[in-house]
Amino acid sequence: MSLATLSEQYLEHRHALGRSALTIKNERSHLRLFLSHLEKLGVTEPQTLRRDQIEDFLDELTWAPSRHGVPIQVQTRNVRLSTVKGFARWLFEYNYAGLDAAAKVVFAREPMPLPRNASAAV
Repeated sequence: MSLATLSEQYLEHRHALGRSALTIKNERSHLRLFLSHLEKLGVTEPQTLRRDQIEDFLDELTWAPSRHGVPIQVQTRNVRLSTVKGFARWLFEYNYAGLDAAAKVVFAREPMPLPRNASAAV
């Protein structure tokens, strides 16, 4: 079964778990980006999904400009990775893949905001 077909089954599973329509819509968008990247690599079957392909996708997200011409924020990248990790875990748990390819892929460290009253200390 193809990754595209399985991604729709995964989203149906998420819907059955009670995820909101907006969450499903966003996850569908994230998975489309991911699957598009995998198609460029010639990966269409879950058994051929590997960690380095997921990390390559993250590198693409890091350096590709957003709609506004600037790199996407770390938080956005991590949200997209969360969707991919959930999908990869689901593929493994339901025996579509022999391993969880995203299990050891780490989230990017998000920048810490400055304290609100940082200027008052000066």
